[in-house]
Amino acid sequence: MKLFIFGVITAWILEFLFYILFIKKKPQQMNNVDTTIQSRTSVDVSALNNRVEVLEKTIATCKEEQAISQAKLAELEAELASKTLALQDALKQQEEAPVVKNMTNESGENNHIDDLTVISGIGPKLHEALNECGIHDLNQLIAADIDKLIRQLKEKGIRFSPANAQTWIQQATLAVQDDMTGLKELQEKLRS
Repeated sequence: MKLFIFGVITAWILEFLFYILFIKKKPQQMNNVDTTIQSRTSVDVSALNNRVEVLEKTIATCKEEQAISQAKLAELEAELASKTLALQDALKQQEEAPVVKNMTNESGENNHIDDLTVISGIGPKLHEALNECGIHDLNQLIAADIDKLIRQLKEKGIRFSPANAQTWIQQATLAVQDDMTGLKELQEKLRS
């Protein structure tokens, strides 16, 4: 019987230890697992919230940049439209401009109309190149698109001063009007 009592007491002690070691600790372990899951979930949610905020800011910035780009595009389109109108007006005025008539001296002779070399900067080679471009007299030079003419001459490899070429129409107009004094004064200004 002593052995039976000893066995019962030992069983109670083992059951008590088992309860304390395994069963009583289990709720604490479950609480730790719950706490770990909650902390991970809150960290994940916090990280996601931060990421969403960053994405929202990026979207707002992109929308602002798009609005600015659209405003700049509208501004450039308006500028292009105004320049196009200005060019059309300039072309219309050029088409409507009267052609300077050939002037003749008292003897009825033609004054310098066919001589392109009276223009400062036009020598024999440039005269020949201008003839190849369809410019044979001063009236044609006056009516010519000077920028287009300069490009054509450059393409031919002709050496000349483009700055001086910008004055050819003015010089040709003075020569056609037989204002040789005005032409000489202008050419003197150009040389200085």
